[in-house]
Amino acid sequence: MQPMRRLKFSGQIIAHTIAAILGTTLIVGPIAKLVRPDTGGGIIIREWICSILFAGMLGCLLGGYRRSDAANWAWIIPGAIFLVRALIYVVTWRTAFFSTFSGHECAIGLQKHDCLDFFDFSLPLIRSVSYSTGAWLFGRLMRRPDETIHVASAEEGGGVRTR
Repeated sequence: MQPMRRLKFSGQIIAHTIAAILGTTLIVGPIAKLVRPDTGGGIIIREWICSILFAGMLGCLLGGYRRSDAANWAWIIPGAIFLVRALIYVVTWRTAFFSTFSGHECAIGLQKHDCLDFFDFSLPLIRSVSYSTGAWLFGRLMRRPDETIHVASAEEGGGVRTR
């Protein structure tokens, strides 16, 4: 891949990552005002469900609007950030990893220090994975049967070309 194409593709990945996280936040915000659970567990469940559903739908919409494989890779940056935080957490605390990052600790205590890891690291990962999955599924389902791969001969310039 040429350097300019790599740079463009990297920029598209960053744009899709921002769309996955902030776009879902903009969609879920008004819904969060309408659906107000009484418990911490209800808040966490609302965030899980809304993040998966709306990020997936947003991925379908934007992935279909801008046909690019970059939407499929929107999870890379939040995934790397989550991995670094998870490694730091495991090295320093070594307890309640799944409880902390799934939001269970936040649901029980509703304390700021219990909720930071879920809202700052897990939720962006959930949203970006859902966004990428939605874009990937939309791309797979909407592929036209006439989109075949043509392998050019040496006389035509060689290489693989797609429609």
